[in-house]
Amino acid sequence: MIERMRRPKYDESMEWFAAAVPELAPLLLRHLADWDELLPYVVFEDDYMDWFKSTAVAEPTNPSLRKFLDCVEVLLDGPADEAGNLADIGFVEHLVAGGEDPVLVQLDRQLGPVTQAAFDRFRSGQRWLGELRREFGTCRCGDFAHVVGAAASFYREHLVWIDDIQTCLDLLQCPSTRFWWSSTDARAGGKVEMRRHADEATAAQTLRALLPSA
Repeated sequence: MIERMRRPKYDESMEWFAAAVPELAPLLLRHLADWDELLPYVVFEDDYMDWFKSTAVAEPTNPSLRKFLDCVEVLLDGPADEAGNLADIGFVEHLVAGGEDPVLVQLDRQLGPVTQAAFDRFRSGQRWLGELRREFGTCRCGDFAHVVGAAASFYREHLVWIDDIQTCLDLLQCPSTRFWWSSTDARAGGKVEMRRHADEATAAQTLRALLPSA
């Protein structure tokens, strides 16, 4: 772990990665030339992660891989903010959603404790979401046929908005049946609780009632 590494803000995170891992700098410049602006999720998932996975396969002892993992660890080791969410979605979910990426077998022992815990939480969340078909099958959405194998995709397709990222209160609507659902604790690793509602207003009201007092 790189000691005392400063945790960047979301809008400076991609430059921060490129400073720590010089091989990423040309990728960042190419992204800026192609898009005329910085899109953190695009450059991280499309460019940085492609470099990371291909390097892990071709050069597993490349020291820059360790620097990359250190950066991920620092981003995840902090509050539930945009910077942490970037690493959570762009790295953790990227490598396990829809099936574990083979590169994880090589890197499992190199992951920092915070990163490993993030993977464990995501896997736990997927297992709970996999119970939706059995426990909340009244949706009758076609996606329930494969939700056990692709729970994260199911959840993304139904998600309308996240009311509160720290308490995991989500509003969902099934695109097939048009039913509205309120969902709690979907990504925290605890038991998923979903309720079906007649309309969006009722579902949103249910979630807002669960928000902690200001």
